[in-house]
Parts: sequence; structure tokens; C-alpha cells
Amino acid sequence: MNYDIIESKDDRGEAGERWREVICIISYKPLFKLLLEKNMTKTQLRKAVGFNSATLAKMSKGEYVSLKTIDNICQFLDCEIYDVIEIEHGSVKS
Repeated sequence: MNYDIIESKDDRGEAGERWREVICIISYKPLFKLLLEKNMTKTQLRKAVGFNSATLAKMSKGEYVSLKTIDNICQFLDCEIYDVIEIEHGSVKS
């Protein structure tokens, strides 16, 4: 989880700090776009890089996969991490 410090005032109007949770979601949209550009399927990528179908399913659902898997994908596709994932900022909880 990520946290930000936000300034707030208490009931008496005095300044203070409190923490709020910032939700960040990893998206694999850049990877899927890159695969389309390279005319490659997700299954072809999975077989070429050597990760299992459960990992592919996690990626398709926007779930966490290991950094090692992402690194292997980047090496195979000869690209940078920002070509594979992006961070989407979700709702904020105070």
C-alpha cells in the first residue's frame, strides 16, 4: 500500500497531519498493446518466455505477477518496464 501525508485541521481548527491510503493498480495494458503491434498472442508470449497459464490469467485480470516475470518479458521483447506495465491510481481512502 502507498500512503500520502495530507494536511488537515482538527475540530479546533489546528493544523495537523494525517495519513491517507492511496490505491495504485498495476495495469498490463501497455503489454497487451505491444503484443498487438508485434502480432503476437498472449499464449505465444507465455510459451516463449516460459511462465505458466496461471500467471497469464493473473495478468489478464490485472493481478500481481512477480517482477522476475516482468523482467523476463522485457528481456524477451527487448523493451523497458514502462512498455509492459503502467500504474493506475484508484480511489483514495482517508
